[in-house]
Amino acid sequence: MKRIIIFLTLFAIYSSGILEAQWVQAYGPNGTINSFAVCGENLFFGTNGGVFLSTDYGSSWMAVNNGLNDTTIYSLTSCGKKLFAVTLHDTIGYLGNKVSFQQLSLSTNNGTSWSSVHLGFGEYISSLAESIDENGIMSIYAGTDGGGIYRTTDHGKNWDAISSGLPTFGINSVISLKVSGTNLFAINYQNNSGGGGSLYYNLYRSTNNGLSWSQINNMTNNGNDVYAFGISDTNIFASALFNVWLSTDNGNNWKPVDIGTFMSFVVSGMNIFVGSYFGAYLSTNNGINWTQVGSDHQYNLFASGLYLFAWMGGNVILKRPLSEMISSVGKPDLPTQFILNQNYPNPFNPTTTINYSVPKSGIVKIKVYDLLGRVVATIVNENKPAGNYNIEFNASKLTSGIYFYRMEAGSFSQTKKLLLLK
Repeated sequence: MKRIIIFLTLFAIYSSGILEAQWVQAYGPNGTINSFAVCGENLFFGTNGGVFLSTDYGSSWMAVNNGLNDTTIYSLTSCGKKLFAVTLHDTIGYLGNKVSFQQLSLSTNNGTSWSSVHLGFGEYISSLAESIDENGIMSIYAGTDGGGIYRTTDHGKNWDAISSGLPTFGINSVISLKVSGTNLFAINYQNNSGGGGSLYYNLYRSTNNGLSWSQINNMTNNGNDVYAFGISDTNIFASALFNVWLSTDNGNNWKPVDIGTFMSFVVSGMNIFVGSYFGAYLSTNNGINWTQVGSDHQYNLFASGLYLFAWMGGNVILKRPLSEMISSVGKPDLPTQFILNQNYPNPFNPTTTINYSVPKSGIVKIKVYDLLGRVVATIVNENKPAGNYNIEFNASKLTSGIYFYRMEAGSFSQTKKLLLLK
């Protein structure tokens, strides 16, 4: 816990101000905002005074609470065209005392009306996700604060616990849940001592609709705590302490991405936005290059319609046109010289990433040699336009030892050493 506190404190020290000239304030609804959800171009905020809807990008708000048993909204999440709200339902127990149950309500008409679909798991719902299998059956998954993951196939009437493979000891909370194709991903937070022990933030994957789970945050030999993650097409970005990692094979292998730790992740078309304590950043080339597009403390980002929004806490909300940021970034700057970077990680087992830059179009070759000068692998041998590149080298067929990789492009050549330890 200490390292997380230090991390957040460092960001706070170096952060000041919340506004940039390009961002404008979109005032939130009255009351304390607890959560938000986006359905198309409709914005919803859950507050201690009910659910509020904006259809004009935050310029005005209307209450949409018809059918809710309580207007204190603890959680608000959207799945497609379905909007779920979590409130508390009070009843009288068999001894005459008041008992509160979590109640899950559903709206399928943008909050015009609500209906109760479930009277609680015993834990608060922290995240929701949905998927449709090859038979057209839609599943909704609920990650809870303390009780693992649940699944329903009848729009919330009945739920089954699906936590096989998740830790069975300590306090287990699912803080993020996302679907990518046929894979389901979740961050599980665990405290082994019920509040005073070590903290773990592990990333899990399920390939069978949540029936079983396996841990996949194997970025380094020791693993990495993962605090947030996002999915763009087939790419998974995972945010660990001071590092961001990218997987292009559903979490089997990871490589580092040159951007600081993020707390929120937004995909808009081919553009990726991340929010952090340092501000908001944009990548238009799948995480290779990043440009800052927002100032300090913009770590709660979400997109709706034509705008990117930053919830600054309280009911302060900033917005900025997506087109303004994308057009201002344009194409990333091209390199001015050939560069061959040191592989990372090094030592490695069995995969490592090599970054290199090409200032002009031409044939590029990168080969790996053993200590006797024999070519053991050719990892690049093709015409490359000007740009920055990264390539993953898999040495699973090689034995442990020292190797060299050499880049040749026109008159440029450079050699670096790598170490394989199995």
